[in-house]
Amino acid sequence: SPVATYRQHFGSTVYFGQPYNALFLDARDEALPISGRNSQLYELATKYIDVEFPRPETLISARVRSLVAQQLSGGGRLHLEVAAALGMHPRTLQRRLREEGMSFEAIRDEVRREAALRYLNQTRLPLIKIQIARSAIAAVNTAVASVGNFGLTRHQPFEKLLRDVLCVRVHPPQEDAALLAAGRRLLGQ
Repeated sequence: SPVATYRQHFGSTVYFGQPYNALFLDARDEALPISGRNSQLYELATKYIDVEFPRPETLISARVRSLVAQQLSGGGRLHLEVAAALGMHPRTLQRRLREEGMSFEAIRDEVRREAALRYLNQTRLPLIKIQIARSAIAAVNTAVASVGNFGLTRHQPFEKLLRDVLCVRVHPPQEDAALLAAGRRLLGQ
């Protein structure tokens, strides 16, 4: 369609061939009240807009950090999921991060470290996690012991269950750090 059609439809000047898509609003429009505003819907919408339509000057590393924090607990191939969410190939993502002096692994590790520190600073969660982990490991060990060595072969469900339950030891908060933090809190240090 001709440019005049777009100008007539939007009632404003329309520019083509720009480096990014944008919609500019008058500052007075932002001050208008929104009738029937739903705060939960607003929060969801703004998060969606921030991820899907970031400001052109937003660093890719900041967008990656936000997506990693949202998807960290999901497991899987995190770098592929983040790249897909950003609409780019994983190699392109790595290249763009390198241009900013960052790497996906460094961002992921930093987000994990921050999550671990948050868990350790929560008073009861680490201790509850330790108790649940110890109980689950003991229960699966008892089940495997009752079946004998046969239960440890790859084709038996107990073998996978044992591997899965033992993994809880390496996920934050780890037992030694959680007990140390709880002891320090109890002693007021």
